[in-house]
Amino acid sequence: MRALWALGAALLLAHAAGAETPAERIATRAFPSVFEAWNGAENLFDNGAETPLGSAESADATLARHDFAFLTFNALGLRPATGEALATAFNPKSLAEAQSRRAAIQRLNPHFVALASIPYRNAPGDRLSEASPLWLRDAAGGRVPARFGLGGKQLYLDYRKPQTRAAIAAHCKALIDSGVFDGCMFDFWSENLPDDPVDPHGDFRAALAAEVRAAVGDAAILVANTNDRRPEKSARYLNGMYMEGFGASYFLDWRKAAFDLAWGEAHLRKPAITLLEGWPTGPQGRAELARMREVTTLALTLSDGYALYADRNQHKTDHAHDWYPFWRASLGRPKQPPRKMDTAAPYVREFEQGAAVFNPPDAAPARVSFAQDRVSAATGRRGRVFTIQPADGDLFLKR
Repeated sequence: MRALWALGAALLLAHAAGAETPAERIATRAFPSVFEAWNGAENLFDNGAETPLGSAESADATLARHDFAFLTFNALGLRPATGEALATAFNPKSLAEAQSRRAAIQRLNPHFVALASIPYRNAPGDRLSEASPLWLRDAAGGRVPARFGLGGKQLYLDYRKPQTRAAIAAHCKALIDSGVFDGCMFDFWSENLPDDPVDPHGDFRAALAAEVRAAVGDAAILVANTNDRRPEKSARYLNGMYMEGFGASYFLDWRKAAFDLAWGEAHLRKPAITLLEGWPTGPQGRAELARMREVTTLALTLSDGYALYADRNQHKTDHAHDWYPFWRASLGRPKQPPRKMDTAAPYVREFEQGAAVFNPPDAAPARVSFAQDRVSAATGRRGRVFTIQPADGDLFLKR
C-alpha cells in the first residue's frame, strides 16, 4: 500500500510539471469521479426537477462533466475511411474534427479520459463484407446473429481466429494513434458464459486482451465490462473493470460490489480502474437520491474508482442519466487509502476537502461526528454531528 501511495505522489509531481498521460490524469483527479457509459447526462436534477442540459450547454461541456467515458468510436465525429467496422484508417476531415473536439473537452476537464468501445464480439452485418473471414459461421456456412436483444442486425465475430484478433488489435491501435482516444473498452467480458458460441470460458478473450495489449503498448487504458464477475484470466492485460448493473437481480449484494472493487484494484494492471454503475432499485428511478448517494459513496469509501448512477438497460438509451449537484461537491484527493470491507459500518474516508460516508443497506442508522463544522452535500446543513440512514451516504465538506 505504501508503494502505491508513493506512486501516487510521484504522479502528482509529474502532473505539476505538465505531464499529460492517461495514468497521470487518472492519478491526479479530484473526487467524486463520475464516468459515462456510452450515453450521457440528459438533465440536471436539482430540487426535485429535471432541467435539460442540451438547452443549457454544449454536448462537449456535458461530456466534460465526467472524468472518464467510453464511447462508440464515431461519437466525436471520427469516420472510417472505408466504412468498415474494424477500420485502421479514418477520413482526414473527420479526424481533424474529432481531434479538435477532444482537445476542447480536455481544456474543459484536464483529467478527462476517453476510451473507444470496440466491436470485438459482434458487429453490424453491413459493416463488414458478407464474405469476410472474420465472421462466425454456422454449420451451413452462414453468419450467426448475435443474441441479447440486438434485433438480428448484429452478427458474431469469430475471435478464436488469429486473424480476427489481429484485426481487432489493429483497430484499437489505430483509434489510440489517432489522438482521439486513450484506450479501448470491451463489452460482454466474462469468463463464464455457457451459451456464448465463441468463448464460453474466457480463454479467447484473454488471448485477445494479450494481443491488444501487445499492439497498443503499456500507456493505453484497456477496460472490460465484467458486470458482477472478475476477469481472472485477463486481469494482467486490463486496467479496468466496468461493473455494470449493480442493482440488477443478478447483482444486488453491496458486499459483492465491495469485494470486486477491492479485487480489481489489487489484481488489474496499473493504473487499476474500477467503474461502478449503480441502477435504481425502486420505482422512482433517477429520483431515488438515496440510491444515487449510496452508489457514489460506496465507490468513494471502498475504492479509488469512478461511479455512475444510470438508467437500467432497456435497449433504447441504455446508461443515460441525470447530473446531480451531489457530484459537484469536490472532495479533492483522498488522504486515506480505501476502507476495508471487514471494518464496522459506517464507512468513513477522509479527503482533502471533506469526508465521504457510506452506510450499507443492512446497517443501523449511523451517527457520524467531526471536530469542526462540516456541510452536508445531501442537505446543505452545517454542523458537527449527522445521522445517515441505511442504504445511503453523504459527503461532509470543509467549508
